[in-house]
Amino acid sequence: MWNSLKKSVSVTKVKAVSPLRAKFHGKKKYGISAVAGTVVVVVVVVAGFLTWKSCKNFEKTVISQTQQHLLTIARTQAKQIEREYNHIYSALTAFALDPTVQKRCRENVKSSEVPVQAYSPGTILYTHLQDTVDSIFRYDSKGI
Repeated sequence: MWNSLKKSVSVTKVKAVSPLRAKFHGKKKYGISAVAGTVVVVVVVVAGFLTWKSCKNFEKTVISQTQQHLLTIARTQAKQIEREYNHIYSALTAFALDPTVQKRCRENVKSSEVPVQAYSPGTILYTHLQDTVDSIFRYDSKGI
């Protein structure tokens, strides 16, 4: 009787499945290579973001330093122009205070009327400033 009962009842062995595997039972199972691939992708994305951020910071630093350098150059040039202006102004002031110039202006003597060998402050001033100015004009006593 037991023999006939044994034959009619078949015993199947059930394989023990872990709870993690039970979740994916019947689905495609992910192995260690998929997890490693995901980690590699995340690392590459983070490295790319950090590289981009570093590049942007470097770009901002270079732009800032270039702007500071150009500002320094502009300030230096402005001081040079101011020094040139002050030099020309002082030379013209000395020219205007010269008694010969004042007398010739009062008498309305033109530069063409002054003899070549005579003292000519205008010629001296122009020779002194010819690298800086193109011409020097003087007004007569009436401002013309």
